[in-house]
Amino acid sequence: MPPVRVLIVDDLVLRAEVLALGLSGYPDIVVVGRLRLSDDQLGPRSAAAPADVALVSLSQRGERPGDEQWLADLADGLRRDRPDLRLVALADPRETDLIESLHHTGVWMCMDTTRSLDELVSFLAGTAGRSGS
Repeated sequence: MPPVRVLIVDDLVLRAEVLALGLSGYPDIVVVGRLRLSDDQLGPRSAAAPADVALVSLSQRGERPGDEQWLADLADGLRRDRPDLRLVALADPRETDLIESLHHTGVWMCMDTTRSLDELVSFLAGTAGRSGS
């Protein structure tokens, strides 16, 4: 079975790079690109990365007023040219109001940031309909 193709979406370049580096050690995962949340060309650039799953970090919540609308716009932008793309959010488990609002935004699933990298890989594989390594 082919590996799960993951697009990492995060404004913090270092965190995105560390996450990509960690995921690169798993044969069932291939990171196909990294995008910044603030990228004006998010939709077209995500279409260029043939991903199965977009992994979106929501840890900068305090910088974005109106989270639910922002997340809905983000989901629309990422799916504009790839309607089958599944969005997986990484969120702090203490952000219960944000997590509860995700089902209105087009985010397919949410994983809390206290989980291990092994758990994230299994979660991503399950999201794409595959078993984890």
